[in-house]
Amino acid sequence: MDSSDSSLENTPPSIKETAENVITKYEMEGNTAGDCDYQLLEAKSSSPAYLYSPRYPSSYPKNVRCTYTISAREGGRIKLLFEEMDLQRGDISCLLREDVVRVHDGVGPLSPVITFLCNQEAHAEILSTNESLFIEFTSTSVWPGHGFKAVYYFVHNSDSAKMDAKVGIGPAVSATIFSFEENIYFNLM
Repeated sequence: MDSSDSSLENTPPSIKETAENVITKYEMEGNTAGDCDYQLLEAKSSSPAYLYSPRYPSSYPKNVRCTYTISAREGGRIKLLFEEMDLQRGDISCLLREDVVRVHDGVGPLSPVITFLCNQEAHAEILSTNESLFIEFTSTSVWPGHGFKAVYYFVHNSDSAKMDAKVGIGPAVSATIFSFEENIYFNLM
């Protein structure tokens, strides 16, 4: 028996159990639907929660695709703030980047894209127009960065009007809504 085993024998059971059940600072709540696909549902207590790229704050793996579906209760919206972001650096346009985060206003990849994020775009703030956000993180670069850390909040009808007035719903969401309404208008003519 080595010395590490003998030290555990003398450890009270409550401390052993606690050590085995510790959640690290960078683990996420929610259910995983695959290796890197998360379903994050609103709980009864609407406290802020975090989502992270794989291995954050260490470098994320090469050739990874992760999805995060955040769902609020009926009538709710989601406010998402990327506090830290360090993806592979490149051109300013995210359209041709190897490592990118796409945020969709809805439940899946066919929902309208609110924004593309790449490089080091920390402090990007997004507010959904409905109960769901779908976030895709794709990495195909040879030299991955450290990834991202984002916090999300659930906003409900009483708070929603205050939120719109206070911070606005953002130009990307406004552009999505405008182009949708514009298409309906021109298709009716």
